Amino acid sequence: MGGHNIETNAIFYSTLNQGIMLAEALNDTHEAVANARLWNATAGMYVDNETTTLMPQDRNSWAVTSNLTQNSSQIEAISAKLAQRWTQYGAPTPEAVDAISPFTSGFELPAHFLVGNATAGLELMRMQWGFRLDNPRVTNSTFTEG
Repeated sequence: MGGHNIETNAIFYSTLNQGIMLAEALNDTHEAVANARLWNATAGMYVDNETTTLMPQDRNSWAVTSNLTQNSSQIEAISAKLAQRWTQYGAPTPEAVDAISPFTSGFELPAHFLVGNATAGLELMRMQWGFRLDNPRVTNSTFTEG
């Protein structure tokens, strides 16, 4: 990875904000580096870092769940763009060469609900985890690795 990484920034931002609330000693009024350098307004998603155009599933999901985004337009765009990627089996993980990962999609799922897009959250849950429960080629459980 090169430059500023979106996953690291999202986790760091969340940690800082929790520390601020706990200590009540700091008033954070500065824009996060992630929004200034990694938000691609045209695409409606964050890029992974300054050296790539990859817009990862997990990092964009973390940006929503950690409240790194600056406004509702950003979180709505991320939810919509993530949902546009779905296949018949679930949400692809471009950072893992388009694998369908229940682990990584586990970050995307709550992001849709936080945005207020319960329809997308429920559709993803039924599609991706329902496939694991109902298809004889899988384990008939949500524990795919089993």
